[in-house]
Amino acid sequence: MAKLLEAWHRHQKLRFLVIGAWNTLFGYAVFVLLYSFTGSQENYVWIALISHFIAIINAFICHKHLVFHSRQNWLLEFLRFNLSYAFSLVLGIILLTGAVEILHWHPVMAQGILLIFSTIISYLLHRNFSFRKNRQ
Repeated sequence: MAKLLEAWHRHQKLRFLVIGAWNTLFGYAVFVLLYSFTGSQENYVWIALISHFIAIINAFICHKHLVFHSRQNWLLEFLRFNLSYAFSLVLGIILLTGAVEILHWHPVMAQGILLIFSTIISYLLHRNFSFRKNRQ
């Protein structure tokens, strides 16, 4: 157990993957729940937008405190975090729409597959932009 905790504290990428998995499951669960409640395939883009905004609050708190251990100004980081996710969101909506409308994938399956790509993009954006250390 001690080695596991040591690995947790020493390896940012490990923390990002674990917390990212939690955030991914959380965001995907919100998407699936909202999709299930509406019961309408026509609303998948709105559902993706709403679930994104719910999940981003959870993700910010987890990334700030558990992954990057940041003590920087939370408002500035929250703004940068949202800009990073805005890029991911726009790209995700474009790819989701293409997967559903062009490839005729089911929206729930398409969203699940696209999460793999958004995880990689998110790590790079958060490490290099959202939670970067201020350079004096």
